[in-house]
Amino acid sequence: MSKTRYLGWAFCCFLLLVAGCASPFRNETSGPVCALHGVRLEAGVAPVRYGLPAVDADYEKRKEKEFPNSNAYVLGGCCPSWKQVAVVAYCPKCRAADPVASLRVTGDGARAHAYDISAIEVEVLFVQCPAAVVEDAMRGGELDTGKLVRLMRQGKGTVLCAPRVTAPSGSEGAVKSTTEFRFPIAYRQAQAEATTNRIASGDFALTPADFETQEVGVTMNAVSEWSEDGLCVNGAVSCELVLPPDWRTNEIAVSAAGGTKLIVNYAEPYFHAISLPVTSFRAPVGQTVLLAGGLPAKDKGNVVYLLLSTRNATIPKKEEAPSSQPAKGTR
Repeated sequence: MSKTRYLGWAFCCFLLLVAGCASPFRNETSGPVCALHGVRLEAGVAPVRYGLPAVDADYEKRKEKEFPNSNAYVLGGCCPSWKQVAVVAYCPKCRAADPVASLRVTGDGARAHAYDISAIEVEVLFVQCPAAVVEDAMRGGELDTGKLVRLMRQGKGTVLCAPRVTAPSGSEGAVKSTTEFRFPIAYRQAQAEATTNRIASGDFALTPADFETQEVGVTMNAVSEWSEDGLCVNGAVSCELVLPPDWRTNEIAVSAAGGTKLIVNYAEPYFHAISLPVTSFRAPVGQTVLLAGGLPAKDKGNVVYLLLSTRNATIPKKEEAPSSQPAKGTR
């Protein structure tokens, strides 16, 4: 293939790429003032939509005549990226008329936007890694999110759990996935006859006298809100993971009939908890950040790191219950 023909072919491919994919995060407006309503455009945020957009001819006609500067969303191109929201200029009156976006004003006068994206999702990954592997990774510098993600991809990190909380911006959300584990903490001695001073628990009856419960699983509380530019999430989170218990054998001295002292073995559960107290964070939307690290794992020789990520989410609207009153004209 000649050089001229090759350059021509490459230029045609470039034109096809530009025509088939929207420019990432590009958003055009008609100017600083809305030509339809005569009001100045304001700065705000809008969700980024990836892939080939579905064209609604009726909506496009209405947009051109009724809300040309709503800018309810931004086309991000064919290839998805971490960026989920973009800063845009919009006309408040256009956006109020746009069915794709609604504009509401909170009590303090700050504007909040409700599109098909109405909430923030916060996820925390409990990642367990061998301490020796972490030490090797830290020889080239501090352990960061990128190194932890690479360890996970190489099979050197295990995800213990991944609790996720979804709540509107500025609201608190919680998730709890636990089971109650009930176990005895006190025993009642039964009478038995024995001639030896040491017997197995199977040969001597100890009846549980009191019980206690421990929740095993994960709990998480988080409150988050959008930053002013809509590109980051600020918030605070606390979480705890309680793992299933290890049973350890203990001994107890009891008195059998005739005053004989006996040593009885019994099993007692030991629970390991990985806890994170209330911790503040600031995370770019769609990115993963290191929340905490170096926490002791259940198995010696391992350490646990917590990775946090945020993304846009949608909370489905609650369906209104059907009215029990009969319609007019019926009995």
